[in-house]
Amino acid sequence: MSLSVAFSLIGDQALYAILPVHFETLGLTSLQVGVLLSINRWVRLLTNHAPERMVATYGASGLLVVALGVGAMTTGACALFPTFLALLVARAFWGCCWSFIRQIGVMTCIDVTPHDRLARVMGVFNGVFRTGSILGCLGGALLFDAVGFRMTLGLFAGVSLLGIPCALLGRGHHGRHMRARMPRVSADATGSVTSLMVRGFVAGCAGPGLVASTLGYLLRERLGEGGQLLGTAVSVTAFSGFVLACRHVINTIGAGPLGVLIDRFGRLRGERVACVCAAVSLACAGVLPGVLFPVLGVLVFFTASTAMLAVLPAEAGGRGGKAYARYATALDLGAATGPLVGWTMIQTLDMPSASLLLASVLYCVALGVSVRRTSGPGQGRSSLTSVESVRA
Repeated sequence: MSLSVAFSLIGDQALYAILPVHFETLGLTSLQVGVLLSINRWVRLLTNHAPERMVATYGASGLLVVALGVGAMTTGACALFPTFLALLVARAFWGCCWSFIRQIGVMTCIDVTPHDRLARVMGVFNGVFRTGSILGCLGGALLFDAVGFRMTLGLFAGVSLLGIPCALLGRGHHGRHMRARMPRVSADATGSVTSLMVRGFVAGCAGPGLVASTLGYLLRERLGEGGQLLGTAVSVTAFSGFVLACRHVINTIGAGPLGVLIDRFGRLRGERVACVCAAVSLACAGVLPGVLFPVLGVLVFFTASTAMLAVLPAEAGGRGGKAYARYATALDLGAATGPLVGWTMIQTLDMPSASLLLASVLYCVALGVSVRRTSGPGQGRSSLTSVESVRA
């Protein structure tokens, strides 16, 4: 299942490495880049609850195959028709496909995992499927320099189709259709779900929204079209793709071990440490001059974000399909808002690092929400205990 999701992401992630650097070459404006990198998330705000409802009627396997096939077609459409309107339509369809791919993938993993191992399993799931992001970011940047936009996206559209046999194999081993095995969120857990949604919004807005969508522009402002880095000549496109790929390398390598540590020492404690590290590292990346130290700060942030994305899906998925859909919608709302806000700030403030500083502030907000949700009487338990109480 993780591999099928990985193949589906290749074309989507290539655009994050290419568009922020070469949007003028493709005849796009900076505002149009923000729209293209966020429209798929806006669409998911409307489609995230559809998989939960449709799986019971049509079965997860068939829906997943259709979503993977249409998702590959959207990458092919980007290659054939690289105009703003065509890219906009393709990205919108991709957003709908990702709602099904993500929900079915995550809940398949949740459905076969003991609740005391959710963080580590979600860490492994995130780590494996992010290999597709590595290939998309790094491979997309390198191929663009070699063969251009159309050929790069065309190749990735074909590779994305490999997700279909992987999905059929994964669902075959699962041995049954998705079913609502997990408990529904009770009315007395509303506050916790609201807190979860706020933290999900921050994780989406700061990571894939503000940081990933504007990092290429920041590096171009620091490096120009190319330059010397540690004595080696590099193009800004390749360097941007490399840094973005590091985000997913960290996720792939670190998500599993971080999940094990979080399960051992508590999800609540792990989340708070991640929030502090993310806020501090982003602030440093935003204010330090040059290229090397800001990049190191961003890499620390990627590690903290990996820990957050092991905690939050585990908590949401442990509460059932509806709770996960609410969390996913909040995550997507943040990820959809981030590029628009980030690129608007770039265009109006002429300050490339402003998006990093805003992301740092948002993680301070997430830390405050996390502290507040356990500050009342009887709320000092870990999130694992909270999940057990809902199950009871």
